[in-house]
Amino acid sequence: INYDATAEDMQDALNQLSSIAPSSVIVSRSNSEIRSGPSDGMGGLSTQVGGYIWSVTFASNVWKDPTEVHDLSFIPGNWFGSGVSPSDTWDSGFPKAWGKNVGDVEMIECIDSGMFTTNGVFPIDGCKISELVKGTAPIGGKFKLCFDSLANANGVMSVTADLCTDFIDHNAPASAVDSGGDRSSVEEKLEALDNIGDVFVSRGSVNTKNGGYTWTVQFLHDADGPCQQKDDFTSLCNSPGNVPKLCDTNGSTAC
Repeated sequence: INYDATAEDMQDALNQLSSIAPSSVIVSRSNSEIRSGPSDGMGGLSTQVGGYIWSVTFASNVWKDPTEVHDLSFIPGNWFGSGVSPSDTWDSGFPKAWGKNVGDVEMIECIDSGMFTTNGVFPIDGCKISELVKGTAPIGGKFKLCFDSLANANGVMSVTADLCTDFIDHNAPASAVDSGGDRSSVEEKLEALDNIGDVFVSRGSVNTKNGGYTWTVQFLHDADGPCQQKDDFTSLCNSPGNVPKLCDTNGSTAC
């Protein structure tokens, strides 16, 4: 890259890197040359001229449905390419609903072996990288839900136990229909507990600012432990009544 590269040239060069593509960066450059190097010139100013400052923004913070085909209108902000599974992630561990470089990325490295000055040896800090704004990570990872019908027995639930689900993805689908029956949905995780019977789960729209979701759980039928009664038509158990709160703590105490 030329020492006086325009913002466009610097941006194009960076966006060709496999560590940035298929997302992109946005680059701006200082309007005029700056003096750089030690202050040993006239009036305490540096004698080295021709320096510039480039500002690089990793544009990966726009949420998009990862299953859609991502055309060029998706960048900057997200990424370009064919749609992927909702569960796909980047090497960083963040979901592909975001751009590749979402979060706090590694510092850029400047290899200055091809640079020189008109007066003396090129200084050690002649090509300096600094972070102006630290990246913020979106929601990611997994969580568990716990249901304590032992300490909070209501006289209706037929199975009294303090149980927690397996790990649930932060963007888990609501129901078995949504997951295709692969047991990744909130409904399937809850119904795998011995003290929960049949539930109906819905999921709200994504919060595009952080990638978060809200799930609503309705308890339809008690677990058959055996339950108090079953209807004559479907042989399904009665409702479990006023159930205790689901808990998302690591422990097994009720919320």
